[in-house]
Amino acid sequence: MTEMTPENIEKILSTVALGIWPDRAAQIHGISPVAMRKHKQRHPDFVTAIEKAEAEAEAGFHGKILRATEKQWQAAAWMLERRWPNRYAKREPEVQVTVSNEVNVVPDGPPEPKGGDMLHYADRLVGVIGNLRKDQGGKMDGGDRVSGTNGTNGST
Repeated sequence: MTEMTPENIEKILSTVALGIWPDRAAQIHGISPVAMRKHKQRHPDFVTAIEKAEAEAEAGFHGKILRATEKQWQAAAWMLERRWPNRYAKREPEVQVTVSNEVNVVPDGPPEPKGGDMLHYADRLVGVIGNLRKDQGGKMDGGDRVSGTNGTNGST
């Protein structure tokens, strides 16, 4: 294993400034990632130097993209998408799906009253509604039938 000499540190920092991850840069120059991490723990100034090298790499890539925007609109679009994602990022179309157990059945219309017998008509209408409830899994509570004044139970 190679040591963290000033020469190796400078090589690592130069490689990081090219955009290579610090651990990988250390490996390229024969330094194990564990040895580099230990060196970082003992030397906070090395951590600062790595952060500076990473910022240089970022600035370099940023500059290349900006220069490319002069000749390629895609580079400008890419920059807009990344820099201001809320305004320019590609969005997948939103699809909202609602799943429900309810079934909406519209009958051809309410049954017509026979001979003006409104109680009979109301009873039949409640029966149709009750059947729809049963079809939809609802329960009849027994109070869904209309009783006439003549003591009938309103059955059809």
